[in-house]
Amino acid sequence: MIHILVGNIATIKGADVIVNSANKTLRTGSGVSGAIHKLGGKDIAEECKVKYPNGIATCQVAVTKAWKLDALFIFHILAPKYRFDTNPLDMLERCYSNALDKAKEYECESIAFPLLGAGIHGFSDIDAINTAIKACSDSKLNIVLVVANKSIAEQAKKCYRDWDIFS
Repeated sequence: MIHILVGNIATIKGADVIVNSANKTLRTGSGVSGAIHKLGGKDIAEECKVKYPNGIATCQVAVTKAWKLDALFIFHILAPKYRFDTNPLDMLERCYSNALDKAKEYECESIAFPLLGAGIHGFSDIDAINTAIKACSDSKLNIVLVVANKSIAEQAKKCYRDWDIFS
């Protein structure tokens, strides 16, 4: 089941995993990354530096503790850039799949995703939504897709109104 919520992913309660839309260095960024690092505390950045001193590649999942966030783990993922990466929609889908696989590996039951690829990565909201739904719709995990505003949530529900995947 996929739940769509409007809000700040860093304030989500009850998910085993919160997914961070990270940059390749795993340093504090803006948007989702900024919110997660701000509310999660400086220990997130320190753990990233120690465990991933060379950063991450596109579609790679880096795992840290959630520290001050209400979760067990943060999965940091570098989404592709729409205009610069080859097969960006396939790569974006792989980001979701890699996170879902990692959640299974860590025996998690729930995961909260931001709308990966939207914003500075250049994907349209509808492409980002379609990719998220395609990648997550068959998962047995409890999935929360956290979007920035009500308009995006309504777009998703309109596109998939006949699907029994939303709460």
